[in-house]
Amino acid sequence: PEVVSEPAFDDIPVIEEVEEVKVIQAEPLPQKEVKVPEKEEPKKVETPKAENPKGEWKAQLYSSTDKAKVEKQWQAISKKQKALVSDMPMQIVPVKLEGKGTYYRLYVGAFETRQMATNLCAKLNKQKQDCIPAK
Repeated sequence: PEVVSEPAFDDIPVIEEVEEVKVIQAEPLPQKEVKVPEKEEPKKVETPKAENPKGEWKAQLYSSTDKAKVEKQWQAISKKQKALVSDMPMQIVPVKLEGKGTYYRLYVGAFETRQMATNLCAKLNKQKQDCIPAK
């Protein structure tokens, strides 16, 4: 292999003279009125009642011991998967698991059959969203 030496700092020319820089004041540009769209208030998600008139099958999208984390996850999922879940009822249901404590499960939908919940889960799984059919 060929050895290449780096240039010594002594070889770099030093600039000792600096030209004076003149600042020229430019005339201000004409001002245009620009309307900035108002920020929309974040929509609050209401948890539907436990009774489900359409069916007893749901799709479970997330589960955690931290309810706030589950609510935050719903905001992300409902935004990312808007086309698939935006019109569906959502529930966060506390479930006590022996030896593990309380978990909060995020459910969407109200399906008459397991197959309907499975079909939604298949579409969500293709989008890299965890989903399992549940009663």
